[in-house]
Amino acid sequence: MRTFSAVLRLGTAGAMLFSIVWQITDRMAHNLFRPSEYFEYFTIESGIIAAVVMLLAGFKALRSKRENINWAIVRLAVVTYEVVVGIIYNLLLRNSAPDARDAGYHWPVLPNEILHVWAPILITLDWVLSTGMAKIAFRRVWWVLAYPVVWLIFMFARGAVDQWYPYWFFSPIESSATTIVTYFFGILFFAIVVANLMVWVRRGVDKFAKEDAA
Repeated sequence: MRTFSAVLRLGTAGAMLFSIVWQITDRMAHNLFRPSEYFEYFTIESGIIAAVVMLLAGFKALRSKRENINWAIVRLAVVTYEVVVGIIYNLLLRNSAPDARDAGYHWPVLPNEILHVWAPILITLDWVLSTGMAKIAFRRVWWVLAYPVVWLIFMFARGAVDQWYPYWFFSPIESSATTIVTYFFGILFFAIVVANLMVWVRRGVDKFAKEDAA
């Protein structure tokens, strides 16, 4: 199982990093790469974090190292972010109108699908199948919100300066104040729900594994 986990984690990390590099190089080739905007997307930032964590987790699996509580919380945060990215993208953003500055340009399909569909699925699968993970208390789930809150604050601060927002539902130009507030707290609430669900799933898997071993 540890070999399978290592392959799954390293393969997922490689696919995510490859997808990000592909997108960057393709936009550079079309003279459309705006790094200050590209790296502000939650999908990209959380994707880089997830890829690095999966890479390290893959090496940990190869060395058969048990994961401590801090590492378990980091992995909980990663799987939560990826589930949120996958669901929100496919429900709200998949068919969004492109930026007017990108008229005639189409994002490469495969990397987009990897980052928004396959990576969330594979990372969730790894979470469910993992062994040797420390038990996470539900009170620790709140740590998952640390990065999203910082990201949201930075996004609004930057948007106040240059009037650019990565997602339409956070833009005062495209959305009402009620819509922005609703999505702000709605996404944070959704993240907490997902994180708690993931902890609950892990407890169920661990309980089943113990009963099966007995």
